[in-house]
Amino acid sequence: MLVKRIFYALLLGLPLAGLQAQPSMEAGFALLEAGNYQSAAAFFDAYLQADPANRTARLCLGRAVGLDGAPGRARGIFSELLEQYPGDLELELNYAEALLWDGRYAEAKPYYQELMTRYPKQFGVLLGLANTLSNLKEYPRADSLVTLALGLQPGNPEALTSQKYIRMGWAYQAMQGQQYARAEALLDTLRLARPGDRDVHHLRADYFLQTKAYGQAQACYTTLEALGDTLLAWRGRALAWHLQGRPAKALEWARKGWEQVQERPADTQYWPAWERYVQALIWNRRYGKARIELRRQKAVAPSGTHAALSATLEMYTGQFRKSLNAYDRLLHADSSSFDGLLGRANALFAADRPVEALAAGWRASRIFTGQQDVQQFVEKVRNGFSPEVSNTSGVSFDNGKNQAYFSTFQVRLPLSGRWEAGLQFGQRLTENRVAGIRAETQSAQASIRLKMMPHTVLQASLGGFKTLLSEGGVFRPEGRLGLQFQPFPRQNAEVFYQRKVQDFNAQLLAQNLLMEQMGGNYHLKTTFGLGFFGQWIHQRQSDKNTGDAVFASLYAEPLTKPVLKLGVNGQYLGFAQQRPEQYFSPGRYVAWDGFAEYRPDLGEKTRLMAMAALGAQRIEALPAQGTFRARLEFTRLWGKRWETALYGQYSSQASSNAAGFEFGEAGFRIRYRVAKLLFNPEKGLK
Repeated sequence: MLVKRIFYALLLGLPLAGLQAQPSMEAGFALLEAGNYQSAAAFFDAYLQADPANRTARLCLGRAVGLDGAPGRARGIFSELLEQYPGDLELELNYAEALLWDGRYAEAKPYYQELMTRYPKQFGVLLGLANTLSNLKEYPRADSLVTLALGLQPGNPEALTSQKYIRMGWAYQAMQGQQYARAEALLDTLRLARPGDRDVHHLRADYFLQTKAYGQAQACYTTLEALGDTLLAWRGRALAWHLQGRPAKALEWARKGWEQVQERPADTQYWPAWERYVQALIWNRRYGKARIELRRQKAVAPSGTHAALSATLEMYTGQFRKSLNAYDRLLHADSSSFDGLLGRANALFAADRPVEALAAGWRASRIFTGQQDVQQFVEKVRNGFSPEVSNTSGVSFDNGKNQAYFSTFQVRLPLSGRWEAGLQFGQRLTENRVAGIRAETQSAQASIRLKMMPHTVLQASLGGFKTLLSEGGVFRPEGRLGLQFQPFPRQNAEVFYQRKVQDFNAQLLAQNLLMEQMGGNYHLKTTFGLGFFGQWIHQRQSDKNTGDAVFASLYAEPLTKPVLKLGVNGQYLGFAQQRPEQYFSPGRYVAWDGFAEYRPDLGEKTRLMAMAALGAQRIEALPAQGTFRARLEFTRLWGKRWETALYGQYSSQASSNAAGFEFGEAGFRIRYRVAKLLFNPEKGLK
């Protein structure tokens, strides 16, 4: 959360009870002391009708109107008094304080500094300058000054309060700048000095959430509960469980907080508790119930809160246009809303409008300098426009004594928000020592990618494939044309045509088989955790054979953090002509299996992907055979530019003979992302 700027009304003011004044002003003094500034202003206005030159009444009127929200009028009153009483420290301090009331911190700073040259050890001057610098976020100097002030008046409550907010502001600033050692040291100092302060423990909890120390964050919420801030603690617990990938626990605590206040709409905790409850419903994919809550409270909920929740709901359900409209409503009410600015940027990115998303992210970063979430978003979007160079190298083998060594080099060159070029070079050495066949292949392709509109991309590649056999070399052109689009929200589809050489093993290479394939892919992700992927391919080969392949996968995602995917796959393959002596070409082949896929983070920059599938396959009328597939991959990020991965996979599926088949592959991948973009993403934006 943002540390609020606190104005201390009477920090630098007069010890009012000690003023030399007429007894008839005691009632006005009492109103000022009680914070009843409007009545105090009326009192001193009336008093000055009878005695317009009274210095004390004029001074008190200035304080009353300034603290009642009219700092400009207060400055005018103090300026007039200073013309009559130049150099009066009491009046100068009140004038300086009026600058703070008016938010004119840059103007107040030199004013206080000039006072300090004359009064270097005056408590009010030191404390006033400390508060001024705090509002300017110059926390180290502010902390030094408030410490000096406390040296003059140990235990002064106003100075102690200033010190608290200065150090909280400094800690928050360090958190935003990811200076975590500094932030933690300041927060520990605050905790020791103020063990029972709710604000301190709340900021400490935010710090631990940001640094992903969720156990320590929960300990802070336990302390807040003991201090009586129960509802805030429960909302915090809900957020912590959400960040840990435990949405059910998050809903448990959010519901608990909401049930405490749902019958008390006048309670100050009513809307924050309701907001967390609706958020938790969304996190748990209970979109229907969340929508009911939003409809029910639409007329009475704070407009900003309702708009932010509506936008979040539409984001989670894939309705990105509606989400953008909701964020626009939020920003119309508050143009500097953090949730609105960052949320709109995320909605633009999800709507496949990355150029506009990056511009929105930059706008948010200019307002919220150093904010970690904003920085991470800008970096994520910008990375999509960064040129990339990658290489994948490895070895594969099967139980037919085929072995291959391969290396593929790729270059990705985003040229604008719509156009992207690419290059690919590959080399593969394949051999079968039993058959005495050895072949080397070389390939090169150039590709172009055009984003025709959001979620609609046309891709084309063209290149050549050269096979070097012992008896000579053969060159074949290769290429692919595909159109990717989104027919409806949460659905992705592709239709394609491709021409390629069969290079799975040395025996296939020796036959110079060329394939022409046309087909389509379809992917659906529902709002209730189920997904479906389907693929159909029709294939024609240079030996006049044809075939069809169908693949379908139905899966569920019971966990999203870490990702856990469970599902079943089905596959059909059939060729018009059976040529088992040359390649796998059954008239009818079916396979099915159940699979599990798990993707946890093993640290800040290390990821794991583990997949295993167990099933069966049947070739023609032969008995069914058991199948097993597995893949394991470790990915490591090195700084912001480098990524490496090690992987291995094994499969006994797609058998070429009744005795069974085994295929394995292991490889290494390295990728480098270039820092400098080839174009300016904001160029041409209105």
